[in-house]
Amino acid sequence: MSFKTKIGTDVEYAMNVPIIKDGKSEYKIVFSKKATTTEKLSAKELSKYLELVTGVKIPVCAEESGYSRERKIISIGKTEFLSNVGFDYSDINFNVDGFVLKTYGNALFMFGGVSQRANLYAVYEYLESCLGCKFLTLDCEYIPKVTEVYLPVLDVVDVPAFGMREVVYGTLWDNSFSAKARLLPFPNNNCEEENE
Repeated sequence: MSFKTKIGTDVEYAMNVPIIKDGKSEYKIVFSKKATTTEKLSAKELSKYLELVTGVKIPVCAEESGYSRERKIISIGKTEFLSNVGFDYSDINFNVDGFVLKTYGNALFMFGGVSQRANLYAVYEYLESCLGCKFLTLDCEYIPKVTEVYLPVLDVVDVPAFGMREVVYGTLWDNSFSAKARLLPFPNNNCEEENE
């Protein structure tokens, strides 16, 4: 299997497939009908930051049936569409917090391998590496302003070297910032979120 282990500075974009252009988008951000709280939060965070960057709000909703590679969606978490496209990552040890960012036709998939928190990590990695957002401290973020966002061509598996990324540091008591830093908040050692 051929994939990158990190998003590099050499990200390619499908310039004929705009996610956002001319103040509008044909895309939807979707999650499974059985989505966990964290999968729904991941989708909402992506929509929120795309709007902050571009001024365009992409709708967030539960997925419908019958997606094809031509449909313009960003799939978050373990969706039915993800199950049906046949990606095989069974030989990868995701080491709890690992995640995947993958383009398939007009669709972009962001999902975690083991922990639900890894779905958030996938979203924040995309925002930082493809859009240039920077989550510097609890109260300091850099949000670039652009008018066009194109579909990145990605096949990335990001697996941390350690099973869980945890640092005992004051600002990591804040769950929101610790997720943006892709670290487990202290002292919460439970990565999994329950279904709603």
